[in-house]
Formats: sequence, structure tokens, C-alpha cells
Amino acid sequence: MNAPRLAAAAALVACSLSSQARADSMTPDWRRADRRLHQSPQSFAFEARIGPYRPQIDEEFSSGKRPFEQAFGDGRGLYFGFELDWQALRIPHFGSIGPGISWGYTRRSAVAKVAEGPYAGQDSAQSTYLTIMPMYATGVLRVDVLARDFEVPIVPYGKLGLGMALWRASTDNGVSTAPDGTVGKGRTWGTHMALGGMFLLDFLDPSAALGFDEEVGVNNSYLFAEWQWLNLDGQLIEKRPQMHVGTTGWIAGLALEF
Repeated sequence: MNAPRLAAAAALVACSLSSQARADSMTPDWRRADRRLHQSPQSFAFEARIGPYRPQIDEEFSSGKRPFEQAFGDGRGLYFGFELDWQALRIPHFGSIGPGISWGYTRRSAVAKVAEGPYAGQDSAQSTYLTIMPMYATGVLRVDVLARDFEVPIVPYGKLGLGMALWRASTDNGVSTAPDGTVGKGRTWGTHMALGGMFLLDFLDPSAALGFDEEVGVNNSYLFAEWQWLNLDGQLIEKRPQMHVGTTGWIAGLALEF
């Protein structure tokens, strides 16, 4: 092949590659959000969590007594918390696995009832409070193969671990004390389990997701919902009478991988 023909062929190849590159850059391929994982390292996930919380205090009474319901009613209080997961091991074309820790907070309040005397059961001039800080250390398995390999922006996950809560029963005068001298504060141990799913927000605006990664280092953003079993009954560790302050129910929130 002479020099003019060789130059013409090279020009055609260059034009073809340039056209393909322009076409690729204009294609709204949300999976590019996955490619940036190779540009910005991903090792952790952070969750901001919120949901209803009703402690299982009344379940420990087989006699039919319901002290929690009598004091605070049968509704659910509001819980908020945070979780940080270390994605220690990535399994190609499957997902990630690693440990996580969480801290949460919930508080219920009501008008205290008169305990005894001619006005027993009536409203008093004070309020009563129950504060619970549930925590857990757990193993987290996230299966993100659907989002990474098949363009389905859903990431199912599961969690299993050890739970614990610090709790405090009080009035306007401070920590409550029972007639037998028992102080109204303590801790309860148990187990934590959860199953949930995450929706990949990068799918909605890939270019914004890429910019978020380049400027802040956040690889992926999600909305999530999970069903949580926080079984805090004191039977796993320190096998002694402990107030049942765990719960079962839905939790939702925002998750960031970075």
C-alpha cells in the first residue's frame, strides 16, 4: 500500500474512533456510575436510619400486665440512628461482605400516673420518660450484582449480629426508683437481624452521581428499607433479668458508599 492510501486509511480509522468516542460520551449509560468505582476507592457504607420503635417490654409479663402500654399508650415512638459498615471483602459479580456498627436513639414521654393512695391511676403533675439507645455490631452482606452487571438498580442485603441497648426510666425529678429500691436504668443484650433492599439513586442522574464521586468521594447513593429484628431479652449474654427493650419493624433511610 502506497503512502497516500496509508494516510487516507489512517485518517478514516481516526475519524471512526473519534465518532465512536463521541457517541459513547453522549450515551446515557448509568452503569458508568459503576466504572467510577475503579477511580474512587470504595471501602465503607454509611446509613442514616429512621423508623417507628415500640419496645417489647410488655412481652416479658405472662400475667397479662402491660406496664409500658399503661404508661405510654399502644403507639410507636420515633427512632433515628446511624450505621457504618466496612466492606472488607468484595466478591466479584456478587457483592460485598464485612462488619458494621450502629447507634440509635428513641424516647417516649407521657404524664406520670399517681402510683398509690386515693388518687391512684390519675394523672400527676409530673411527666415520665423512657430513653433507649439501641446499638449493635453486625455482619453485612450486600448483593449488588444486579446493579453492577444487569442494569437493575436494586441491591438486596442481610445483617446478623449482636445487639445491646442502654435504657433509662425517669421523671422530671431524675431517674425513677421502684418501691423495692431498683434503679430505673440499665443495659440489655441480645441479637440483631435484618433483611432489606436498596434503590440505587445513581440510576436517576448518572452525571450528577459521577460529579458527586469526583468532588466528594461518594461512590453510590441509595434509599433503603429493611425489616429489623432487634431481640433484646438478656438471654444471650449476662443471663439475668433484663428489661426487654428490643423491637421488630420497618426502618428506612439514606445510604452512601465511599
